[in-house]
Amino acid sequence: MQRDKSHLPRILCLHGGGTSELIFTFQARKLINALKSDFRLVFLDAPLDSEPGPGVVPVFETAGPFHQWIATDEREEELVRSTLQRALKKEDGAPFVGVLGFSQGTRIATGLLQEQEHTQAVAPHLCFGVLLNGSYPPLRQSSNPSTVLPRFTDCAPGPWIPEHEACVHLPSVHVHGRTDNFRGRSKLLERCYDPTTATVMEFDNGHYLPTSDEDTKKIAAEIVRIYQQERDKHDA
Repeated sequence: MQRDKSHLPRILCLHGGGTSELIFTFQARKLINALKSDFRLVFLDAPLDSEPGPGVVPVFETAGPFHQWIATDEREEELVRSTLQRALKKEDGAPFVGVLGFSQGTRIATGLLQEQEHTQAVAPHLCFGVLLNGSYPPLRQSSNPSTVLPRFTDCAPGPWIPEHEACVHLPSVHVHGRTDNFRGRSKLLERCYDPTTATVMEFDNGHYLPTSDEDTKKIAAEIVRIYQQERDKHDA
């Protein structure tokens, strides 16, 4: 009999470009297992169709359809926004306390976290982020003029450097691959976060999650630590 885990706080998990909820769930299986006593990881499909992303073929060639978060017009932008809001507002046991993104998903995750800091309207208990093999630039969730992050349609990597007010101060865990071809974008995304509340972890992997049990346990332990730290702060 499967144990009811509805009491566990939830983390919203956003896949990379050209993959899917199904593929990301498989890729993150070790992390899911390492966090199973502390969190419930909820994986979400992006609403826009896509060609397979980097590294998807040939391993997941038959695992389509594939999806992406990057919109090309206002209609698609609204579709992405409504998909995220619907998932975050769904009542299903414990609240969402974190957002986790991989590659393209980190751009959305960063936008959600920055929007949460300015409006507290993304999810009431959202208090940390996990950025795996990050990409750049971040994409904000809403058209709130108080933020300076790019909109969903601003998808081309460029020289945008965050101003002070755009910095994400919520605790974050950044996981970089030392041999990741997109490592430069990961480091740029890292600069969007307050270095005093960000934990940076580097492993000997490319554009994929670390595969060793030891590395996975280190990542999981840091996620648990920053959440407990935030929980203790609010309980004090």
